[in-house]
Amino acid sequence: MKKLVYSALALTLSGAPALATDNGWSGLDKEIESLSSSLQSANPNAPGISGWVLASYRHSSDIDANGTATGTPDQSGFQLDSVRLEVEGDAGNDYSYKVSMDLAGGNGSLHGESPSGTVGLRDAYVKWSIYEGINGKIGRFKESMLRSALVSDNRLILLDRTNLGELLDRRDLGLAVYGSFDVLNWTVQAQDGTDGQADEHRFVLRATANVVGKAGDSKNEGAYGAGEETNVVVGIAFQDEGNLADGQIIALEAGMTAGPFSVAAELVDFDKGDAGTFGLTDTFVGNDVADTTPWDITVSYLITPEYEVAGRFEDADDVDDTTSYTLGVNRYVRGHDIKWGAQWKAIKTDNAVGDIDQLGVGVGVSF
Repeated sequence: MKKLVYSALALTLSGAPALATDNGWSGLDKEIESLSSSLQSANPNAPGISGWVLASYRHSSDIDANGTATGTPDQSGFQLDSVRLEVEGDAGNDYSYKVSMDLAGGNGSLHGESPSGTVGLRDAYVKWSIYEGINGKIGRFKESMLRSALVSDNRLILLDRTNLGELLDRRDLGLAVYGSFDVLNWTVQAQDGTDGQADEHRFVLRATANVVGKAGDSKNEGAYGAGEETNVVVGIAFQDEGNLADGQIIALEAGMTAGPFSVAAELVDFDKGDAGTFGLTDTFVGNDVADTTPWDITVSYLITPEYEVAGRFEDADDVDDTTSYTLGVNRYVRGHDIKWGAQWKAIKTDNAVGDIDQLGVGVGVSF
């Protein structure tokens, strides 16, 4: 087997100059990918290592260096938005695993203070096949309330996640059973919740339907990679936090891609007992989500295969009538794996902190 692998490597390297001349670097990339697939086939149970580095520059005259809306001094600095390392693989016998870690903890409110680089565990779970089309998962993983919370940081259409996606981007220990049938995808989860390993749990039920095409299969936000056909997906989710009185959440969402155009909308109804602040990127406003129904809509247009523009409106439905507007553009070097992004975000509120604007430019590289 080693001779076979070495021979394949030698053949590839010896053919590289001709490939570069005749077919360009795209041809060489295909040969390298083919060799990688051959090596993976030689050891199908070998773990795969992946991840990303997302860095950005943020500027605002309304936010100080610590992300507080004071305006003194102005924010003008560089941050690591996300640094992720993931290890996953097939253990055999229909069992697999995933472990992921953050090597930088984000930047807090509106990406203010730069992170210290502390390593933190994100995902750690075992997955297995229960029956055809039905899988189980146990360990630490995300709660499945909204697609905007489930999309990876390196696959977002804008530098920031939606405020609702950020708020419900939570991980916890638990058990999940999920599967698909025809156009329907469903998930049932039981996680520890706010009381830890005590006798109350957080339960989540979610169902999505690909009513047109295969929109639910896309792991990206926006229109990039969605194809020319029209795709429409709708979803509904319910959550009950057993440790809270009146701790239910109901989420509705819909998304569509049609050639170069995409649109996604979400609405979440929080019960009277729900705790949390609308959008971790807007926590300085300080309004709880209890008994509110915030919503948002995001649209994008793929101008060329390399450029996509996007716009987003978000309504917090809070006592201060807080809303936010975001406009952005992506430059795809190699899809979402290598891309540049720029955005302008404006938050309008009757809160004492006043209105806030922020500019951001960032780059992301996935491996």
